[in-house]
Amino acid sequence: MNSIVLLVIGTVLAVSFISPIIGLVQRGEKSKILWSILSPIIWFNVIWYSVLIIEFIQTNILIAVQYKTAVDVITVTLMFLIRFVFLYTFLRLFQKLLNLNLSKVLQKALKISAIIVLAIWMLGLLEFFIVKSRIITNNLLVYTDILIFFIVIVSCIYLIYQTRQLYKTDHQKAIKFLCLIFLIPMILGFLKWLAGGILEDNSLREQLSIPFLVFVLNSLMIVWLLFYNNNIKDFKVQEKRISLANELIEKYKISKREMEVIELICEGYSNKQIAEELFISIETVKDHNSRIYLKTEVKNRTQLAKLFLKDS
Repeated sequence: MNSIVLLVIGTVLAVSFISPIIGLVQRGEKSKILWSILSPIIWFNVIWYSVLIIEFIQTNILIAVQYKTAVDVITVTLMFLIRFVFLYTFLRLFQKLLNLNLSKVLQKALKISAIIVLAIWMLGLLEFFIVKSRIITNNLLVYTDILIFFIVIVSCIYLIYQTRQLYKTDHQKAIKFLCLIFLIPMILGFLKWLAGGILEDNSLREQLSIPFLVFVLNSLMIVWLLFYNNNIKDFKVQEKRISLANELIEKYKISKREMEVIELICEGYSNKQIAEELFISIETVKDHNSRIYLKTEVKNRTQLAKLFLKDS
């Protein structure tokens, strides 16, 4: 391993510890929210740490022949388990962001899938000990990586689509940015996997490709924390727009823009805040208010909020 690679790895290692350190200095509810966000980032880093440790052991430590199979079993099993812990923490974060409750059918399907994967893994361990081969385990690791790529990419795209339900623009931006933190390295990693045969195993580009993906992930996470860390205590990502009663919307012939104004009024926004949220002038907000009051036959914001909240 040349000096350039060592320097890059040292830099990436240092960068990877910055986000967890920020998480450690937080307290209270803010800390809980932050750690739910940081957990998949940390376990993504652990996947890379495990690869570094295994490469170091294989390169610098002479393992006796009688222990080599046992060491291979332990290392590959750990790599497999670490991947699933990362996937679990990511799905937990995804569930929290969307405020999802998994149905019993889906839970049962996930349990059956886990049992099938574990059964295949046990066959791989038997293969290790009986025929001294790693075909099943190596293939299972590859398919696990493909599964992780697919789940993370699809989940992030779906989450970005669902952010339209959040009523605060800064919350939408925060979640979209958070999704990009996972999306960009995953897409690049998937493209690297597809182009697996193009780069030589020992080329400088190949050696730096994984550290680059880890650096991108951690750097984007640091940028996210710089922009959104101060407001993370109020970052209620499960919070959605008030669902206005369809009957009232049809009855009073409320337009889409007027619906947005009513939703923000019901949330207690001032005219200035509504203008900033919807990127319109205060005068335009006042015009919308006047038309809404006229249509609904109310005299003020309080009466309007009572009318719609009562039937939400």
